[in-house]
Amino acid sequence: MSRRVREWKGGVRLAIIIGAMNAMQSKSTIVLDVPLRGARDYVHSSDLFAVLDGLAKIHLSPDAHLQSLVLRRMAFHKVIAHFAPHADAFGTFSLCLGQDVTEGWLVESRDAIARRVAFDETPIERAAVSRTGRVLLPAPVAGYTSFEQMIVLFKILCAQLRRGHWLLTQMNLITPFKDHLPLELATVQTVLGQLMKAELRQGRGSIGQAQMVLANAAGGFS
Repeated sequence: MSRRVREWKGGVRLAIIIGAMNAMQSKSTIVLDVPLRGARDYVHSSDLFAVLDGLAKIHLSPDAHLQSLVLRRMAFHKVIAHFAPHADAFGTFSLCLGQDVTEGWLVESRDAIARRVAFDETPIERAAVSRTGRVLLPAPVAGYTSFEQMIVLFKILCAQLRRGHWLLTQMNLITPFKDHLPLELATVQTVLGQLMKAELRQGRGSIGQAQMVLANAAGGFS
């Protein structure tokens, strides 16, 4: 392939990426179809991840993915994704396509969530292998996404520090999850028994980091 052809194809791909990003940003808000999970009365990070990652693949490209997710508090009502800064946002996210990133803000509406999905994390807990400072799955657990497995493993890891209601507050991915690869989490940092940062590993390499915080009685973060 000649250099001119490679440059032309690269320019076309860049134009497609920019067009997809602009189209996404032109949608000022998108109501997310996020259900309640199990017996929980709050929006679970696993469902936010699934919806936002799907949003990237539908509106940007099948190659796009959710790169980061930050949650500052729990949400109990329908969630709206905004593509401009919002003062009432309870969280933020970024969608990645190649080297381009689209940022978004999560805002809780006043509308109740009517849909609920069943969830049993017991198979993941049974398959997990726990060691001091790390926890892993020798093989992926069928029927669960990598993110769902990561959340369960992270809670097991946090329980090594302190038992309680741990919630995901931040995740940053270097590369997207691969559901066919085993997953491992290793402790990076702990703060006052109330915060833990962990490295996420798949395929013998790091794919990013995540953070959990011990929730207080009011549903906020200590």
